[in-house]
Amino acid sequence: ELFYNETALLGEKVYLCEGVFDALTCGTDGIAALGWSLSKIQRSKLIESGCDVYIVPDAGFYEKARILGLSLIDHQNVYIANLDNMGDKDINDIGNVDLLEFKKLNWI
Repeated sequence: ELFYNETALLGEKVYLCEGVFDALTCGTDGIAALGWSLSKIQRSKLIESGCDVYIVPDAGFYEKARILGLSLIDHQNVYIANLDNMGDKDINDIGNVDLLEFKKLNWI
């Protein structure tokens, strides 16, 4: 398995997180890369999936998530949550909510 919950790549969208617990909080569409530097194989698998990618970085990692998003944007729809300056450290601080409707995430 290259991602935690890799089978989610068969769906229409995934919430890409750094760690397993973040992905679990995102529900059945949550996947974890186990770090912000995707391997060539991980990147290829993500692109081949064709699904929309919602990147959910921990606070302080928005810039790394933006760079990752820019490397994927020519291949699929990419959205990035910005938790910087919001008082939340990661998605676990927010909890399991309807992520697409949760305006606090500031999807970009």
